[in-house]
Amino acid sequence: MGEKWNRDATPAEKLLALFAILFFNDRAFSLTELTGKESLNSSKPSVARLIKQLERSGIGSLRKEIRDKEAFFRLDRPKRIPAVSLNAEGLSQLALCRDFLMDFLPEAMRREMQASLSQAACFLPEDASLPVGIGASFSKGHIDYTPFQVFIASLVEAIREQKVCSVCYRASLVGEDKKYYFAPKRLLAYHESMYAEGYLITDEDPVALRYDDPMKLAIHRMKSCTITERSAKDVPDVPLPDRNVFGMMPGEPFTAKIRFRPVVATYVAERQWSSDQRVETHDDGSITLHVQVSNVQECVAWILSFGESAEVLEPATLREEIAETVENLYEMYC
Repeated sequence: MGEKWNRDATPAEKLLALFAILFFNDRAFSLTELTGKESLNSSKPSVARLIKQLERSGIGSLRKEIRDKEAFFRLDRPKRIPAVSLNAEGLSQLALCRDFLMDFLPEAMRREMQASLSQAACFLPEDASLPVGIGASFSKGHIDYTPFQVFIASLVEAIREQKVCSVCYRASLVGEDKKYYFAPKRLLAYHESMYAEGYLITDEDPVALRYDDPMKLAIHRMKSCTITERSAKDVPDVPLPDRNVFGMMPGEPFTAKIRFRPVVATYVAERQWSSDQRVETHDDGSITLHVQVSNVQECVAWILSFGESAEVLEPATLREEIAETVENLYEMYC
């Protein structure tokens, strides 16, 4: 004979018992009937709280119906096990991506990702399991996107439905809020920040581009984002990011020649900065990097991040830009 149910069961054990009752019985249960279950051993308010917890977990589809003024609950189950062949290694790699993104995505998106992976793992073979906590992420100054979850959801829906959004945007901390009509086409992640890439649209119909070039709006600088009824179907797609050159900001591409001291040479040489980059190694351990760059200001900020360990050799215009910036810094600190 099996061990009797522990009447002092924890809330987690009772939640598991509720799930088992609904999952292994393909019918609806009334709140009164569930309250009478020995495995739950709880009052109606307590069972109602367990039902809400189960509903929030996203595990299965919990349905509620009213019969004769009483609530009934059932957990929808697939009529048959779907014909799927899930790869444990593939799910493990997705779990690793999840771990890397945990500090980047809003809380609600993290929960949704975790629930989806957990549900998928249920279809793995018995001898396979989904590893937990195999990765982690770290950043020196990440942005908490939890307050912007609703904006991200609106942008995703607008992209899918090809709609124009009404966006209130503040470009800088001390700037003014400005209202734009914006047709989002893609979400872009760059340097631990999320951007909506698309086109600014005229205020009145018919829908037309205000500028020929697409814009990138930082999602964390949005003050509001609302989907309108205006269609963006005639708005062109945004070209894919040019991964052949360094940087995200637009500009006329040019080749930069930069000498890096030994202390940072390994770090620089290990990374792909542009598709046709070339690295010259020197006897003293330093390197010279030939790299394609798209924007002067972005390149200047990158080079200055290496301090005295990086020196621009070519072109002369970029070298002069660095020298002027350094002079301004000297005046600031002296």
